Amino acid sequence: GNNYFYSIDIVYPVVYDKTTTIDLSATGANIQGGKGVYEGLNIDATSGKFADNGSGWVQVNAGTIITFNVADGAQVSLTVYSSADNFEIAITDGVCTITVKASDYLKAISIVYPVVYDKATTIDLSATGANIQGGKGVYEGLNIDATSGKFADNGSGWVQVNAGTIITFNVADGAQVSLTVYSSADNFEIAIADGVCTITVKASDYLKAIAIAY
Repeated sequence: GNNYFYSIDIVYPVVYDKTTTIDLSATGANIQGGKGVYEGLNIDATSGKFADNGSGWVQVNAGTIITFNVADGAQVSLTVYSSADNFEIAITDGVCTITVKASDYLKAISIVYPVVYDKATTIDLSATGANIQGGKGVYEGLNIDATSGKFADNGSGWVQVNAGTIITFNVADGAQVSLTVYSSADNFEIAIADGVCTITVKASDYLKAIAIAY
């Protein structure tokens, strides 16, 4: 039927195939009752909302669906204001789908590809700048679970780790892992199973380096 054309947009899909963080703190977006694209994110806000609130967050209402392309092995996490439970994340056939189940605010989308330490190397922790407490984080391929612990740079060349902290990372067959610690190796437990090394902190101590040898 008769109509008018204002423009034709040609878009080539973005594939997030490297570890990156998509910053949403200043999107300027205002997508409501329709669809749109931001930095390779396909926003379906037909029955939702994806709108910059002007204070460093994007307001997303229930029903909003965000999709984008990723490579194999991608792990996706969100920086949210209220609760991660308000979001559902699924990855199928190279497409990550984030479904908003309850209204919340979103600041960033983090895409991480696991690092596999398959060669002899030393991970230097003497100047990490890390400050992970009461939650989880990633540093140089190390997955830090400090939900009930601590992994924090003390500013003097050591990382303070409290009891309950768990550090995991991927290794190849035959890996041997050792630590440079301040007090005692007995304060740490190291286990390797199915290509994953797990370091469990049994008592508070300081950690300077993780050495992986083959």
